Amino acid sequence: MKFNLYILLLISLLKFVANPLIGQTSKGCISVKARTNSSDTIWKTYCAKTLDSIQGYKFSTEPERSSYGGWKSKKYPASGFFRIQNVDSRWWIIDPEGFPFIHKGVAVFRMGASEKQEIALEKKYRTPENWVKKESELLKNNGFNGVGAWSDFDRIREQSDPLVYTVIVNPMSRFIP
Repeated sequence: MKFNLYILLLISLLKFVANPLIGQTSKGCISVKARTNSSDTIWKTYCAKTLDSIQGYKFSTEPERSSYGGWKSKKYPASGFFRIQNVDSRWWIIDPEGFPFIHKGVAVFRMGASEKQEIALEKKYRTPENWVKKESELLKNNGFNGVGAWSDFDRIREQSDPLVYTVIVNPMSRFIP
């Protein structure tokens, strides 16, 4: 039995070491091989670190959030709109209440349209309004504060506490005849 476990452990270890894309290095980082693009034939090795591998790093709690998801740690004048502001030589998005904002969103936040998806949504949520409410809560409870392109903005806007959202802007579309 011990011999079989030893062999299994050895095989697992060899698979990890033999993996050409990922391996452990002596610098406390993970060695990752990547190409510049899919047509590139040259693979380069990069040292990737995860926060838990950095000596002395301690995870902090998330800062208190504004109703838009901005960080309540520092406040600037409220404008009622999202804006960009240079703070100590760093550009920040400032939310309408005046708090620094980092958008953590999910794209394509919308209900599925296939017959199977509609049946599953009806069974689980009953109504589209309940779907957007429950799924918005799920995102917020997992640290997200918004959604991105191709999302169902009309349903999002109907919420009493909506997620913020970004849209695709195409400035050249005004010039198309």
